[in-house]
Amino acid sequence: MTTITFHHRPSTRIAEKEGSIFMRIIHQRRSKSVTLPCKLPPHEWDSRNGRPLIPSGVCARTLHLHQIDEYLSREKNKILRIIELLQSKENYTAKDIIDSYHGSERCRWLSYFVDKLGDELRESGRGDWHRLKYQFRYQQKSGRLIYSVI
Repeated sequence: MTTITFHHRPSTRIAEKEGSIFMRIIHQRRSKSVTLPCKLPPHEWDSRNGRPLIPSGVCARTLHLHQIDEYLSREKNKILRIIELLQSKENYTAKDIIDSYHGSERCRWLSYFVDKLGDELRESGRGDWHRLKYQFRYQQKSGRLIYSVI
């Protein structure tokens, strides 16, 4: 049984400043957290339900809060899909879930990067962009991904 909850981590500097939202995953009595790229002031967070407080009416802030709520739902669904895939393994940990989550994010950004690079090459008219091969190397020390065209 895995539990996925969202929490608000308030700013430590100023009481009403926007704080971070993080996702807590508990599996086999082990807890792991992932900070998400969302920030909200404390008065816009419902700590009981683990969701943004969305006021009635239509305004730019309401739209933003709806977008954050949808983002949280998408991230929870991603974790649920990862758990379904990991259930084929006999034993998996909360760390395995988090590692898979981060791996899926890295693959998504790498795919975006390669597509963007292909678009730039096609637009500039440089050679056979569709036949271009890429070689990627990951520098462990610096944590950077380096690419070269072969």
